[in-house]
Amino acid sequence: MSQVTDQVGYQINLKSEVNSIVSTVPSQTELLFDLGLGSKVKGVTRFCVHPKNAVADIPKIGGTKNLDIEKIREINPDLIIGNKEENIKEQVEELKADFPIWLSDIKSPHDALDMITEIGKITQTQDKAVELVNEVQQLLDELAEIGSDRKKKALVFIWKDPYMVAGRDTYIHEVLKLIGYETAIHRDEERYPQVTVEQILESKPDLLLFTSEPFPYSSSELQIFHGKIPTCKKLIVNGEYFSWYGSRMRKSFQYFKQLKRQLNP
Repeated sequence: MSQVTDQVGYQINLKSEVNSIVSTVPSQTELLFDLGLGSKVKGVTRFCVHPKNAVADIPKIGGTKNLDIEKIREINPDLIIGNKEENIKEQVEELKADFPIWLSDIKSPHDALDMITEIGKITQTQDKAVELVNEVQQLLDELAEIGSDRKKKALVFIWKDPYMVAGRDTYIHEVLKLIGYETAIHRDEERYPQVTVEQILESKPDLLLFTSEPFPYSSSELQIFHGKIPTCKKLIVNGEYFSWYGSRMRKSFQYFKQLKRQLNP
């Protein structure tokens, strides 16, 4: 047995060798496969869609916010990997009574790199984790080298009816900063504030970004905003690249390099 501490301060006791893992977060499921742990992943959520072919036949244990506790008990995993924001606290506490559950707490790319490192340690995949972290760090350095004249204001839309945008205390906002923008609307008490068209206009954004998930914004939605707010640039962006951390950062930061050049010609 070994004792480890997760990103929210929980201490958990792990077997010397972890042979069965349940993942309750889509981006972390993808990471486990990229660390070579696919054969040990015995349960995932229905939102865990990558890698597509690999996860298709793995037992599903509900959604990120409505885990099937009994299904997880049937699997009897050596380790559960979750996330503070994605999973419900009460369900995490219930699982903690019977299983080691390691929680990430991701608000920045730096947090995500720490998460990769720690998961590498607890799953005996340190070498692959270090390789991945170094690759992502290089992409971060390359992003920083692409200059922008000033910090401009943007809104990243994640939901409709009501409209919701990413606030400042989020991973999405930290990603937004990488491409030279700050969130235009900030409320201390809200990480994902609801906004009206009037509030959007008052915030005078330079850019509106509409994500493909969790709400699947489309070109028709974009046309509506062209009429309501004609004064700034608008783009539909890959939602997974803006909100998935872990090994997905390899693809997302390549995407951000292209996007940053596009937005800062």
